[in-house]
Amino acid sequence: MTYTYILKNQHNHFLLKSGEWAPPKNNDRSLFNTQHKDEAINTKIEISVKDADIRVTIVEAQLNDKKAPIIDEKYFADITAHESDSVIHTDDTHSA
Repeated sequence: MTYTYILKNQHNHFLLKSGEWAPPKNNDRSLFNTQHKDEAINTKIEISVKDADIRVTIVEAQLNDKKAPIIDEKYFADITAHESDSVIHTDDTHSA
């Protein structure tokens, strides 16, 4: 199996390709993921610069046969909703 890196916040929500945070769901091909750890680190830094209240963690995950990340079951336990789990844009076109 192939491994990838995905991003998780302090509420156990995962970053989607759209820039939104969502509760974990296996076989979700809309999750942001990259096979390059440096790209995951850069995205983590961009998010942290735009919103200092978000605590982002890089999680290594396996990809299934359909190239969707398989999220470890431990991340399904402590999911919390929070108003900061909104759209986070990682490009400069949305900054003030």
